[in-house]
Order: sequence, then C-alpha cells, then structure tokens
Amino acid sequence: MVRSFCFLTIFVATYIFCKNTHMKKLILLSILVCSTSVYAQKKNLSALSEKQEKRTIEIVNTWIKEIFKGEKVDKLMKISDVPFAYDRKKIIYNKSDLRKHYLDIFNEKGKRSVPDFETKIIEFKSEILNNSIPLNFVRVVVIIHKEDYTEGAEICVSIKENEYKI
Repeated sequence: MVRSFCFLTIFVATYIFCKNTHMKKLILLSILVCSTSVYAQKKNLSALSEKQEKRTIEIVNTWIKEIFKGEKVDKLMKISDVPFAYDRKKIIYNKSDLRKHYLDIFNEKGKRSVPDFETKIIEFKSEILNNSIPLNFVRVVVIIHKEDYTEGAEICVSIKENEYKI
C-alpha cells in the first residue's frame, strides 16, 4: 500500500508539470489505476468466489466487445439492466430507452475493431439497505489501450442469484 501511495504521488507531481495532452491523459489513467489498487486492497474482495470473479469479468468483457463491434444490441440488452448509469452524466430508467441509447452509440460510432483492454475487479459489496433492500455488486475498472492513447472506465456489475448484469 505504501508503494502504491508513492507511485500515486509521483504521478500527480508529473501531471502538474507535464505539457503534453496525451501524456496527461496517460498520467491521469495511471493515477486512476494506482488509486483504485490502493482502494481495492481494503475492500472485501475475498467474499467474492472464484466463480463470481470469473463470471463478472466474462460479462464485462462481453459488454466491452459488443459496444465496440456495434452489431448486436440484443446481446447487450441481455447482459444490461436498468437503472443504467452512463458516463456519469445520464441515468437510463427503462429498457426501451437503454436499447435506444445503445443503438444511438452504434449509429454514432459505427462498427469498430475491439481494442486491447484489461479488466480488474476493485470492489465487491454485499449489503442490505434500510434493512430491506439487498445489494450485491462488483466494481470493475476497464483499461482500454488504443494506438496513441489509453483510457479507462468503471463498470458496475450487479449480482442477483446467478444473474449478472451491467
């Protein structure tokens, strides 16, 4: 944990003095990864079974691939649930709006090749809200490597019985 904190400090200092925009994006991504790894060390990841970890990563990987391919909206709908938070700007509350949102992404971005990416589970949370609402979710960081830059995203997977949904 101390090592991660040292790297985080170095990344922040480098970001402050860096002039190159692409390098700043890379540094910000490094800060995200470094800080989430410090965060993940304290979270209850051991409560997540190996089977749950594998299935969570599988669902996230499928979702990322399908978003980039831009072809099979039904496959995305099968592994997605509402409410759906998108890009920290929008919450989608019903399935028909979510389908439309996916189709809008397909129309706007078109079919794209799937870039290299990696996924990392950073938190598993199982709790009961207000003594009546059970929640089980896994937070996952996805690092997408493109030709000239790298970007990251955080994805939440809910687990209800044996059903995993983004």
